[in-house]
Parts: sequence; C-alpha cells; structure tokens
Amino acid sequence: MLSVNARYKSMTHYYDTVIINVKVVKYNGVKITLEYSVVDEKTGEVRCTGESEHCFLDASGRPVSLKRSLPELNVIFIEMSENE
Repeated sequence: MLSVNARYKSMTHYYDTVIINVKVVKYNGVKITLEYSVVDEKTGEVRCTGESEHCFLDASGRPVSLKRSLPELNVIFIEMSENE
C-alpha cells in the first residue's frame, strides 16, 4: 500500500447493504491505482468514494514488475485498465 484516500458522502448504518465497485485507473506493471465507490444497495446513493495506490513486491520486499514475474497477471491488469 502506497496511499489511500476516502471521501465520505453520507453515513451507512449497521444493517445497510452496500455494493463496492472497484476500477483499475492506472497500471504500469509495478504500480496499480484502484478507484472505489460504495453505493447503497436500496437507494443507489453513493456513500463513499476513494482510491488506493499499491506496488508489487517480491518476497524480500523489493519492487517487482509483473511484466516479468507474473506475465499472466500482467495481462489481466492491462485488460482491466483498458476496459475502464
């Protein structure tokens, strides 16, 4: 996790059901940025929006490129970022 940001629009209550939508907005093989919206299932009201930025690390904690280390996952993230 490199960063996280949330903007709360209105509160939810304990028994409310929400839908969390996630979208890939940036991806370069080493870093990925995700955008979120939390929507009330009954009303369709957006309760919260936000984004988070992540980087991929190897077992020793060093940044790693998915292009080389996990090319099949790299393709999936590329397709997700292009479809948004």
